[in-house]
Amino acid sequence: MKVGRNDLCPCGSGRKFKLCHLNTAPSVAPWRNTPSPDTLRKMVAVAKGAVQLNAKVHKLETFRQHFGAVLPPSHVNAFGKKLVGIASGIYQVDERSSFFDVLRGHVQEVLGPQWWEAERGKPAIALHPIARWEAHALSLIEKGERKEDGRVIVTLDGPFIAYMCLAYDLFVVRNNTTFFKGIVERLRLRDSFAGVAYELLVAAIFARAGFELFPEDEKTSPPKPPEFTAVDRETKFAVAVEAKSRNRRQNDTNPERVQMDEHISDAAKKSHGSKPFVVFLDVAMPPLPSDVEMPEAPAWLDEVNASLAAVRDENGQSPFDWVVITNFPYRYAQSGEPKPRGCFATSEGSRMPADVKERLLKSINQYANIPEFEDTPS
Repeated sequence: MKVGRNDLCPCGSGRKFKLCHLNTAPSVAPWRNTPSPDTLRKMVAVAKGAVQLNAKVHKLETFRQHFGAVLPPSHVNAFGKKLVGIASGIYQVDERSSFFDVLRGHVQEVLGPQWWEAERGKPAIALHPIARWEAHALSLIEKGERKEDGRVIVTLDGPFIAYMCLAYDLFVVRNNTTFFKGIVERLRLRDSFAGVAYELLVAAIFARAGFELFPEDEKTSPPKPPEFTAVDRETKFAVAVEAKSRNRRQNDTNPERVQMDEHISDAAKKSHGSKPFVVFLDVAMPPLPSDVEMPEAPAWLDEVNASLAAVRDENGQSPFDWVVITNFPYRYAQSGEPKPRGCFATSEGSRMPADVKERLLKSINQYANIPEFEDTPS
């Protein structure tokens, strides 16, 4: 048995041997003569292994294009259950469960049964946003179209997407970085929720961009340090990060001003001279209707730029190396409203490499992209 250069490759790909695994064969010499059965088996094993490896690399690269440089949701099905790994724990759910079912369960487990029990005893107007979103999600699931396999089709709206995004941010940060300690207790507090949720969102943005996160010690004397330090896993480039979000009241449906002056002034006091300093600002302004064209510059941007100019020194130097201004309006959408359109703007920085900014902007654009288990329909 001799395999010629123009013969079909023994790996079963259907391609000619010279275009497939000629150069990956165990050695060239055996192909000049009839290979032994043992050599042929080794060659086939190498060829199949290369095909499987290429498929895995392609799958991971496709995942990263959509969801960033984070771990895909992993699981195994056994005994009618789905075993899902999150951080160092294993979560057991029904085999038919979707990834969002797991995310919901993860949020409930992290916040704890006592917290959820306390929220269930509150009137609707006093509910924590997470508890309100969970109740809304259950309502949509109960009203949704149930398929033969037991899964439910729901129409996504603003509050549902807000819940999904928060749950996925929590999963990404806990499953991919060391930045997690202390944030859970702050998430439980209703009054500070907007700021903490945005801090979690920004942490997930850096995680998707390939950064490891390290929280700063908040017990230091004033001024307090930034939220965390982000270190690029590949280049070890380090940047200090601060996240500020306006806490807009739910019933303030049409605010006229951004009113970020105090937030920007507070962030400026945390300037970190030893490494680049990046600040993320969420203006929490109303979303654009889906039928309105996205403007090149939102109406509120001039106000924010004026507030940023006010913290420059006498030489016109900004305390920030890069400013990212965002508007993620999901959590302010009303029940039944379609997915609102968000937008973001950035200002140029000095010590931020162009490739790092490009990766972070790509990660921002991946926000609200939430994967599903590979063997589960969306």
